[in-house]
Amino acid sequence: MSIGLCVRYADPQRGEDYWPYLTQRHLRDALWPLARRLGLERIELLEAWSDYADQASVETLLTELRVVLTREAEPELATYAYRDHLLARTAELVARLERLLDTWVGVRSIDFF
Repeated sequence: MSIGLCVRYADPQRGEDYWPYLTQRHLRDALWPLARRLGLERIELLEAWSDYADQASVETLLTELRVVLTREAEPELATYAYRDHLLARTAELVARLERLLDTWVGVRSIDFF
């Protein structure tokens, strides 16, 4: 199982864009424990609270994701065998979300599942 980013657009002709983020193993073994310890609520609830219908809520998530990128030496990541992969995918997710915010017109919602 994995979790990914799904962008839904207001224009039904445009469809949806899906991008796989991380597998459950990476979330369970490293990202969620780090988020829990640091109080990164949006990341901790990424699978359960997945609807981001406005730019402000996406910005809140981005703030937390950026914290992850600056915490490579934290215990949950420092010895995690797939740390480089987790950080690279998180950096990609941050870049994708930043691009979406720059061109938000027509975005109905962003979901994770």
